[in-house]
Amino acid sequence: MEVPLTLEVTQGTVSEEAGAVPEVSALVVYPNPTNASATVALTVAAASDVRVSVYDVLGRRVAVLAEGPLNAGTHRFALDGAGLPTGVYVVRAEGGAEPLVRRITLVR
Repeated sequence: MEVPLTLEVTQGTVSEEAGAVPEVSALVVYPNPTNASATVALTVAAASDVRVSVYDVLGRRVAVLAEGPLNAGTHRFALDGAGLPTGVYVVRAEGGAEPLVRRITLVR
């Protein structure tokens, strides 16, 4: 049995809302694992209010790396883990409909 299929290919992408661009589009944490400090690189597609926080595995916020308006582009923030115990942490960037989350492991 054959089923007819038509495929139309167009350039570009379509989002749920026409013209919608996520404000926070990329989050990278490096080096990972780390023993003392790390860099958090955040790419913002459009100027917006953004909060970048670090949480421990119990969900307690242990640091706020950025809070407030950021221009479009890539921003880098230093995560100083010197005062934090060894373990797994979560870096969360909020600034759009969907927050971005990355894990980082701090080892000594």
